[in-house]
Amino acid sequence: MKLRINGNAIRLRLSQMDLATFAETGRLAETVAFPAGAELQYVLEASPDTDRLDATLHDHTLVVHCPQAWVADWVDTDRVGFEAAIPLDGGETLHLLVEKDFECLHRPTAATADAFPHPDARGDDA
Repeated sequence: MKLRINGNAIRLRLSQMDLATFAETGRLAETVAFPAGAELQYVLEASPDTDRLDATLHDHTLVVHCPQAWVADWVDTDRVGFEAAIPLDGGETLHLLVEKDFECLHRPTAATADAFPHPDARGDDA
């Protein structure tokens, strides 16, 4: 699972194996190690108690919550992912995007072997 942060935008991208694991277990977690033993963990968690994407940050752990009801549809269809805009104090917005990780069209395929086939690489007009 890849994490990209840009300002108030958080994006998680899942490979085919990541999505299969997420569908089976309802949870994915990755850890970024820092000097002096510090860590940042980021987690995608399926939750039966939510009906929208949401995020929490506690004790160096970012958790993005995804409705459990959405997971099967995501795995079994061409749906790319989900997004949400969450209002914050002071008029700011936190943008969340959770999506399938597609093959890069400009890099060798070995680097993205587990990525989903890119829709633009199919060679048809579909």
